[in-house]
Amino acid sequence: MKKLYSLASVLVILVLSITSCATSITAAKQVESYKIESANNEKPIMEFIGYKGDSNILSTTSESKSSFGKILTVMSPFDQWKAITQTDSLRNMGMTLQNKNIATDKSFAYFGIYSLQELELYKAQSRYVTFIEVAKNQYTINDNGTNKNMWGILGASWLGSGLAFNIIGAAIPEKENKGYYTYDNSGIKKLYQGFGIGFDIAGLICLIPAITKSKTISNFEGLYNIYVYDTISKEIIFKDAVSISSTDNFEGSYFYDDASKKIVHEYYGKIISNALLRKYDEINKKLLWRNN
Repeated sequence: MKKLYSLASVLVILVLSITSCATSITAAKQVESYKIESANNEKPIMEFIGYKGDSNILSTTSESKSSFGKILTVMSPFDQWKAITQTDSLRNMGMTLQNKNIATDKSFAYFGIYSLQELELYKAQSRYVTFIEVAKNQYTINDNGTNKNMWGILGASWLGSGLAFNIIGAAIPEKENKGYYTYDNSGIKKLYQGFGIGFDIAGLICLIPAITKSKTISNFEGLYNIYVYDTISKEIIFKDAVSISSTDNFEGSYFYDDASKKIVHEYYGKIISNALLRKYDEINKKLLWRNN
């Protein structure tokens, strides 16, 4: 019975060692691409010149937290935006608008600072010029995978200590004859076994958070202003805000590797792209009505 108990303790320690490791994010929930409804233009009536997302608007301060001796860093809002713009959804925004005859993609050729003065000097081939100003783009991360190793090590330590006390307790005889004397070791034997059981219970309690699946909760906030400039009247005729607020769960640990972070960025790239395309769909309808 005691051998079985010791074997069980060893097995539990092995389980803790294996399952307490964090795992990567392998996939995010599916996001259906927005289908533009008003794409019946004969040709694009706008020129898309890209995103205004700079460090004058977005903070460059990253968030750092300590977890069991490791420093974990969440990108600054500015760096988050730069990473998200590298996803297919936002990198191809201009081509998507162009393929739908809403706006010609000129984002690759515009290097101005998106001011009214710069727009007046811009040689547009369409009447309207549009760009997106990034007023806010930030996610915060709550990753339980950062504590799994800590709970695993702590649990394995308690179980290891319990195993050692149980082995010592099992090795102590109930009674021991030395010369003319017989010593009663039952008290010390029970003491060792009691400590062993106590440590084992503590280790098993630590097992619960250690074997829980890695999970990341992300809170995202974004605010994007779409500007439309009229090259004839020389004024901004539309400034429409797109606001996004989302709390999302990802299976796996954000801090596990760069691939996990990339999946999070791709997910938010799709969310942002859908919201912007939906707004451009509305703007296109307004411009078509305005020109008639």
